[in-house]
Amino acid sequence: MPPFPHHKIQASISVRQATARDAQELCNLINQAYGSTSSWANADHTPQSQRVNLHELNDLLLNTRKHLLVATITSCGGQEKMVGCIQLEYCKNCPGCRLPPQSIFLSLFATHPDHQGQGIGRLLFQRALDVAVEWWSDELEAAYLWVMDQRQAIMNWYMKLGFESTGAKCETEGKLYHVLRKSILAREVPV
Repeated sequence: MPPFPHHKIQASISVRQATARDAQELCNLINQAYGSTSSWANADHTPQSQRVNLHELNDLLLNTRKHLLVATITSCGGQEKMVGCIQLEYCKNCPGCRLPPQSIFLSLFATHPDHQGQGIGRLLFQRALDVAVEWWSDELEAAYLWVMDQRQAIMNWYMKLGFESTGAKCETEGKLYHVLRKSILAREVPV
């Protein structure tokens, strides 16, 4: 009898805005991505404490200035699993914001360690830029993000997505970050 042929089952990937019902699963996803020793999100590859707790995440989901997008995979059987997220913050009239008012700040980017390297991060960034243009198209000029100083590999990955170093650095909570920028006019994420 010939061997049974293997077929790759394609799961459906979608991106949507997070809701309060997503809080616990989202909290678990973010902490897994930042806490895994094998994850790109873990700078020194040592187990880390929580990146975010449930209370902080619930506050974030209620904040009308910040929006969290989630990537989900739906299996052929219809089961949905959260595999990634990204936060967008519109900087216009934002108290204490260090970025130009015609911009968005991208942060809290995470992809589940089991799903990294599958294009989910690239999809999240593309959708975040598309959503920003849909919501604030008349005024947006650029998207910004910060990358920890010692994270050259992830900085290179962001640059492959079209982000460029501004040359500026900022310090928050004793950590030094590079400031990267991507023009909204060039929002297509290179493949």
